[in-house]
Amino acid sequence: MDSFKETQRQIRLAITAFAIIIPIGVIGFIIFEKFSLLDSVWLTVITLATIGYGDVVAKTPEGRVFTIFLILFGLGAVAYGLQATAAFFLSPAVRDLRQRRRAQWDIDHLDHHYIICGAGKLVDEAISTLLESENLRRKAQRSYMDFFHSHETLLDLIVVVTPDIKFAAHLRENGVRVIEGDPTNDDVLIHAGVSHASSMMVMLDNDTESLLTVLTARSINAHIDITAAAIDDNLAKKMVRVGANGVIAHYDAAARFLNNATLRPVVNEFFYNILFTHNSEITTIPLELAEDSPWIRQSLGSLRLYQRFEAGVIGLRREDGLFEYAPTAEHILRENELLVTVVPARNITLIRAAVRPEGAPRPRIPNWQRIPLSPKPAQLPHRTYTLEESEKAIEEMKQHFVICGTGRIARSAINQLDPARPFVIISDNEAYTAELIAQGFRVIQGVPSQESVLLKAGIDRALAIMVTVEDDAMRVLTVLNCRSLNKRLLITTTAETETMIPKLRRAGADRVVTPVQIAAHFILLAATRPVVSDFLQYVVFNYHAGVETTELYMQDDSPWIGSTIADLKLREQFDAGVIGLRKENGRYFYAPPPDRVLKTHDVLIVVTPMRHSDQLRVLAHGSITRRPATLRRGYLENIHD
Repeated sequence: MDSFKETQRQIRLAITAFAIIIPIGVIGFIIFEKFSLLDSVWLTVITLATIGYGDVVAKTPEGRVFTIFLILFGLGAVAYGLQATAAFFLSPAVRDLRQRRRAQWDIDHLDHHYIICGAGKLVDEAISTLLESENLRRKAQRSYMDFFHSHETLLDLIVVVTPDIKFAAHLRENGVRVIEGDPTNDDVLIHAGVSHASSMMVMLDNDTESLLTVLTARSINAHIDITAAAIDDNLAKKMVRVGANGVIAHYDAAARFLNNATLRPVVNEFFYNILFTHNSEITTIPLELAEDSPWIRQSLGSLRLYQRFEAGVIGLRREDGLFEYAPTAEHILRENELLVTVVPARNITLIRAAVRPEGAPRPRIPNWQRIPLSPKPAQLPHRTYTLEESEKAIEEMKQHFVICGTGRIARSAINQLDPARPFVIISDNEAYTAELIAQGFRVIQGVPSQESVLLKAGIDRALAIMVTVEDDAMRVLTVLNCRSLNKRLLITTTAETETMIPKLRRAGADRVVTPVQIAAHFILLAATRPVVSDFLQYVVFNYHAGVETTELYMQDDSPWIGSTIADLKLREQFDAGVIGLRKENGRYFYAPPPDRVLKTHDVLIVVTPMRHSDQLRVLAHGSITRRPATLRRGYLENIHD
């Protein structure tokens, strides 16, 4: 900025010099050469410009001497002015100003776009995700030419509002539209187009600032969909009260994801592939049945979606806002229903065109304010264990799950667990250990990186472990020791930075996630595909609705092998629905047809009422305590090869 001001000062000096030299030249030629005013002006200009047409020249000795001095002083002023002008127009500040004006013009002409407010890791991760999608889109243009040429990418519809000047410059370098300023300010949000935006994501580092931003945006646009990130649970509820449609807590989102990745890895991978994997050829979209849709009053099966579009419906939202999972082929479609549909990217244009009349505009999907779900309801423990009793009980356990860590992510993950299930907690915090014992968990007190502590937790017999310790060195050492003690063990862990991910994988971790990345993915999903996000929250593990998505393994002796999905009568007997299937080769099949014959090593992904989940596992596995030999995909195949 100092160099920019200096360049402006130089231009002002050059203009002042010209304002002095030109009148002197004109007056001098009038006095010495007796030229007319027009000829004097003409000769002064062509002399300073070094053009010299020769039609008017100085002829007297006095006039020629005057011309020499005019050239000496005038050319210096011209050179100085040209240098200052060039520096001005080529300066980063002017380039930045042009970018700002161009961005503002673009924003003014956007409609139903998305606004991201904030700075820091969360926003950076969200933008990185969008940039990655954009790069993959460009590479895929040859394959999906029609789709990508007829639709804007999500990045084309993003406007970032940030108070961080350096971060704004970084985003502009990557072609992102940016408005610099405080997002709690009305004028700043108006410049970002909040009055005609479709959705806004608030990702500020301060919950109070986020609260004010939500309030400001809602006061300007009563219809905009607002998703906010929050750290404090109490302020999260206040954000909803002042106008946020949904609030996502960083740590809770990461904890839910880790729980799913550890306890239900196939379910986790299935949803991740159809929702968050940007190099995947498939995605999940909502399809709205507006009042003029040709699909209304037809059965879902009669549409032949898989044959026509390779698409499958895994859920639907009724007009009253309630969800249904895995709708049957006999379901009659009704007006204002929304189909949660998995479809190849190349067929999105075709299926969206089919769901509404030709030429009809794409309807805007309404959404409702979502009250944050309270934690799992507290229950009296079925029994409590002392540390000594825990060790003895764990000695009898096998194929159980171990969770180690005492930080916020670990605590949030453990709060979602039922202590009556086969969980073992490793805690190095005595106060937290006492809390866990009071809740009825089996607890091992000690440092999780120590082999003796891991062996007490039965790691050599465990099925999976979640490592959420906060120290990088301890995290790596814990993973190393776990892998050396149990090759079959599924290991999930967190990483605070991207650089730690390859190190943890080399140490033996199967799944490494960064909490910020997971939070950013969930916020983007909630803001850009809110119906899909709501469906995910409803079916994965929902205490309040009593619904969960479980995975059922077709092991060598499973009684279900050789049966079709229809033969199992899951809907009739258990109100359960199959939304996916993992084949033996690791590939996923979404919304598999009822006539699909189950084969050895298939894994069914089933949404079911929680009250039936244990019975389904008994029928599929042969016993309520029987679990897969390993949750590590490909492990058994590798040791047999």
